[in-house]
Amino acid sequence: MFYSVDPGESLLEIDPSRMCELGVGLSEVRVLAVDDIPGEPVMVHVGQAGDRRGCQFCGGRSRVKDREQVVFADLGCFGRPARLVWHKVRLCCPDSDCVMGSWTWEDPRIGHPRQVMGDRAGR
Repeated sequence: MFYSVDPGESLLEIDPSRMCELGVGLSEVRVLAVDDIPGEPVMVHVGQAGDRRGCQFCGGRSRVKDREQVVFADLGCFGRPARLVWHKVRLCCPDSDCVMGSWTWEDPRIGHPRQVMGDRAGR
């Protein structure tokens, strides 16, 4: 939700969830939670948004098999170190005849496999 006092002024975002998403600066990412424990890095939990990808082999609708949390070093915020906790999704094809099996929904805009630093912080 955007709010503007005057049509000529810039728009201000007032929805807290959307403000967090804009602050993270990643498209198609939902901010799920923020852990703010004093003396610890700020932990920003994110998940992929958008349409779930279908099976790459047969084209069928995929289903969630499990979820994995991957932690990346990220840009600091509020004068403190920060970590991006990506809740990655492992998908599978429900068709027992399909040879695809399962796969992880990858997103290089968040981070590449086996990296310790998120793409945003690396840039």
